[in-house]
Amino acid sequence: LGFAELLSECRKARVLPEYLDQFDEAEVRDFILRLHAHEDALDGYVPRDAELPVHLFAAEDQSTEFDEQVPPEVLARHADPRTGWLAHVPASLLRVVPVPGDHGSMMADDIPELGQAISAALDASLHETRHGAAASGPAAEASTTPVTTEGERT
Repeated sequence: LGFAELLSECRKARVLPEYLDQFDEAEVRDFILRLHAHEDALDGYVPRDAELPVHLFAAEDQSTEFDEQVPPEVLARHADPRTGWLAHVPASLLRVVPVPGDHGSMMADDIPELGQAISAALDASLHETRHGAAASGPAAEASTTPVTTEGERT
């Protein structure tokens, strides 16, 4: 069975995610190749511990189209956007910045808000660097306010 036939059979059986319906054979092949490249990169990546502030821009809407395929206990374990980061970044240096949207829309529909959040974080960091103290104001508060596991600021 060649790739085209396999793709056709998978589409007939409705076993592929709906978002792949819009892609032709070449686009699906490219998508799969990108997934493999990402997996290879992740497999070989070993982060170093951070010694400076890290801003984590976390989507406020943490739901995904894959939620129904993931066991609830796994979703719960990864509900905190800091999951994985705290092993390499001290909590005092990890600044979670909530941004509108979900993982995909924050890089598309919600990109202006993400850009504003990045600019505010950079401004707050610059202020902190120049003045040797934690910055204050809405930008700094957004970057240092703890986030609950629900993605809401506390």
